[in-house]
Order: sequence, then C-alpha cells, then structure tokens
Amino acid sequence: MFANERITAKGWNQDVRHFKYVLGDAAVIYPEEDANEVDDFLAKIGWKKVADKPFRIKRSQPTYYQSSLCVSSSLDIWTSQQYHGEASSNSYYTSHLMSRRGRSWKMEEFVAEEGADDLYEYCHFVRRNIKEVLEDCHSVQLPTQYVFNVFPPLRPRELSIASSIKKHPWRIQLCVAIVRYKTKMKPPRKGVCTTCIANFETGDKIYMSIRQGFIPRFPPSIPLIGVGHGTGLAPIHALVEERLTEQPSTSTTFYFGCPSATKDQHYASQMEDYARDPSKQFSYRVACLRDGLEGVKRTYVQGSTSRG
Repeated sequence: MFANERITAKGWNQDVRHFKYVLGDAAVIYPEEDANEVDDFLAKIGWKKVADKPFRIKRSQPTYYQSSLCVSSSLDIWTSQQYHGEASSNSYYTSHLMSRRGRSWKMEEFVAEEGADDLYEYCHFVRRNIKEVLEDCHSVQLPTQYVFNVFPPLRPRELSIASSIKKHPWRIQLCVAIVRYKTKMKPPRKGVCTTCIANFETGDKIYMSIRQGFIPRFPPSIPLIGVGHGTGLAPIHALVEERLTEQPSTSTTFYFGCPSATKDQHYASQMEDYARDPSKQFSYRVACLRDGLEGVKRTYVQGSTSRG
C-alpha cells in the first residue's frame, strides 16, 4: 500500500478513504476477518483448541487447511440470513446440534411450520448474522465438519477505480466509503472488506486481483458530461483524469453531488485546479444537499444538470 488517507472532514458521519494500489483496470479485494474477533468467535463456539489442527477437505485434489485460517480468510461469520429458506434450513441444523438441556422452546418453534413468521422476523427484522445467531444459542455444539454448511465463503469485493493509468502508471487509486451503521442490535454493523482495508497501513500487502472495468473509451474529440454522487464519482474521476491527460480538443463537464461542500466533496481541490486551467476545457459543477439555508429548496445533482 502506498497511501491510506481520509478525504472527508474529521468528525463527519461518513468515513471515506483514498487508497492507492498497483496497476489495474478494476480492483477485486480479498478481505480477511479481524483476527481478534475470529479468536473470540472460535472460543465461543468451542473451536479454540482445534483451531490450529489441520483437517482434510475431500475434493478432486485433496487440500489441507487450518480451521482458523479458513474462518479468517475464507469464511464469512457476519453474513445475515438473507433468504427465508436458508434461515429455516439453518435453524433445523442449529436445533439438531443443541444439547437437549440447552434446547429452547423458541428454537423448536422456529423449526415448526407455524413458527415461520417468527423465524422470518428473528432473522430479518434486526438482520441477525450467523455470529449473533450462534451466540444466542449457547448450547450449540458445532462439529468442525459442518464449517462449510454453516458459513458461506468470504467473497471478494469489486471496487471501482478512481484513477487513470495514463496519469498514474503502475498504480490503482480507489475511493472507498468505510461501511459502519447501526441496527436494532446493540453492536454496530461494519463492512468486512472496508473495515479490513481501513486498518491497513502504508507498506502493508493487500490480496487483490485485477479485472477489466466498464469505463467506455471515448475519443478526446467528443464532448463529455459525467454525473456522480459520493463515492460513485470513482469511475468518472478516472475518465476525467484520462481525458485531461490526453489534452482533449473539446469540453469535459463533471457534475458532482454530495451532502456538504466542506465535509465530503471528494477530490475538490484537484477538480477546481482542472477547472481553473483554460487549456483543459474542463467545467466542474457541485450540488451540495445540506449547505442551503433552512427552508430553501435543496439542490440535487440531477437538477444541476438541467441548469447547465
């Protein structure tokens, strides 16, 4: 990693970071779970003593894994119960794996047909994840061979590129909003991938792959208008950088929307510098939702495009 910089104002409710990586058209990040949270979770489900013991996964070419490594880098313990069918199936397994003394009438009701509505509310109303469900069921004794039945794979995340290869050779720059929010559950929710990369420091290695992006290649002779809001500006920012590096023979206009001009107007100084340079033929328009006076109609980025 070359840099990890916050580009929203300190104390602002959204934490957006600017990251710089190696060359590529699209970044696919492979996150890892927080090591302390994984250790705590392993202890709660009784896997602490077996966490470092290798076990075999039978496949066409047998491979050995360590269960602690699987949980931290390959499995997702934070996934919510997304589908009612999955929740019902998992509740059956959970009920089956509970000790008779610890098995509650509520779990028995979830498994029964008449408890379908309660099961749906339990899973979806507060968006309980797998970790929270297992913590609710203290007497669950989960065998390690069930690891892939209970925990889905920890999927990679695709992030839009915010830079041009022509302007920044051999580097990828990303504009990433750190995901944190609250639900009716006491612990705040956080994104696995964005929390992982927010904790990186300069010099850390990041597991990622490169995939072709979707930005079309417009000739510099064609006028271009780009519209983006928040971190959605990333691919447009990349396109603007590439066009201005090529010194286009016609105009480029970028409409950007954000809540506050002083709090989360990403890359504002760079865009304003481009706009002040007459040789670049670049126009920059900003619509800030929360900066207007009380009672005055708000300005949206969609509306600013109609006014020119």
